[in-house]
Amino acid sequence: MEVPWFVPSELGEVVASLEHHSLSESFWARRQERRALRRLAALTQADLAERVGTNPTTITRWETGTRRGRGRHAERYRRIMEQLEAAAIARFHFLATLDEYRRADPLERPRMERRLRAALSRALETDTDLWPISFAGGIPV
Repeated sequence: MEVPWFVPSELGEVVASLEHHSLSESFWARRQERRALRRLAALTQADLAERVGTNPTTITRWETGTRRGRGRHAERYRRIMEQLEAAAIARFHFLATLDEYRRADPLERPRMERRLRAALSRALETDTDLWPISFAGGIPV
């Protein structure tokens, strides 16, 4: 799927990687994807550490690969990362579908509306206080 011009390149890159291998595959080895997801959600290491119930140094160690997590904090971290993964993929697909719709011949758009609504619905299902969906800048149609 082509990355629309208005989608941050980092989102396109991380989604391409995650669609090839989900985050759950070799979770602790996928540190670049985990860090990219956190950054895409505009979470600092301190923000994420607070949500996990640990300290920012632990998040740094997990993201750099100097430590692998275990226990309840690591499990909470994994769940958060999996939520962010689902959100990134759904949002990318919505934006890519929106871009196809935007570029389509106006006579073709009615045929595409169902797919666009489904993609938006999937993206909204991933809305979370960790990474809220915002249309503050408008939708580029």
